[in-house]
Amino acid sequence: MSASQNGWSAGPGMILRPLVVGGIAFVPGIRHDDDVHTVLGYVADQFHTRVEPLRNPGCWGYAFRENRNDPNALSNHASGTAIDCNAPAHPNGVPTNRTFTPKQVAEVHKILAEVDHTVRWGGDYTGTPDAMHFEIDTTPARLAAVADRIRNQEDDMFTDEDRADLKATRKVTERTREGSFKRDKAILAGLDEIAETSTKTARKSQVAALKKLFEDES
Repeated sequence: MSASQNGWSAGPGMILRPLVVGGIAFVPGIRHDDDVHTVLGYVADQFHTRVEPLRNPGCWGYAFRENRNDPNALSNHASGTAIDCNAPAHPNGVPTNRTFTPKQVAEVHKILAEVDHTVRWGGDYTGTPDAMHFEIDTTPARLAAVADRIRNQEDDMFTDEDRADLKATRKVTERTREGSFKRDKAILAGLDEIAETSTKTARKSQVAALKKLFEDES
């Protein structure tokens, strides 16, 4: 199997995992790897919360292709280890300071520091800037350590309110199994999204949406 620019294995037809942040899907998904999902999911979630809201269309994941700025290498999208955020607003080749404010750039750098710079931002490229782009830039072993820390932090932040939300979600699941909802497909899709979500903030958002659906149908 080939490798992308960052050294991760790449190929056509890779098994993908959904990445959904703030209700926005990164199409068609990213690498089916818990650590990649946790770290890229954290970066995307923080970008959505602290830099600018994610928008659809314009958030992309896996694509088996050459690097647009270096045709001699496979893009990190080809290994499912890169995402693009709000691509139309931050085109490849456009200087970063033309589409992001200094405050936004500083916030992105804070987010990258929070993941120990295991993710590189295209807005910092010394050649052709690509400010939409975020990519894994480390080894699987180092990424695993950062991902474990993020997951442990999320567990430590789990409150009684969160437990109540999950209890409500389980109730939704039971009602769905009994066939008492008219919107059972939507509920199941929401539960699937929660199961695939890496961060507490995104989980809470999805749980809240399901709770509202439960209240509307009760």
